[in-house]
Amino acid sequence: MLRRLFTARPVRNKLDIILWWELRRVPYNLMLGLIGCVDILVMGLAGMLGPLVAVGSILFAVAANVCYTAGWITELAWMGSNVAAERDFAPRAFRAGFAFSCLLTSLPIWIALFVMVVRTFTNIFPR
Repeated sequence: MLRRLFTARPVRNKLDIILWWELRRVPYNLMLGLIGCVDILVMGLAGMLGPLVAVGSILFAVAANVCYTAGWITELAWMGSNVAAERDFAPRAFRAGFAFSCLLTSLPIWIALFVMVVRTFTNIFPR
């Protein structure tokens, strides 16, 4: 299943390209949503939740999907310029964007864990 998620057919038209990307939007959003839930949980444990977290989460989700859409727009813009690169572009761009998005989405987890550790040993971040 994962192999299918990260591969593309060699010859594709514009509709195939858009469908390839859009069918992967669901697992992309599910994974980011799962990481986001862990973010909220860890930030809550660290005492870092506030109204800005909700607003930031919504803005982040919109921005992540705008950037995701840029993947297929970029592929359509470059389509036909290099047939060999064209076949590999989508899987490579998807993997790189997916990894970067997961890393960026998990950043609050690492910040909250850092704050919890520092609070344990110092008074730098008082509650």
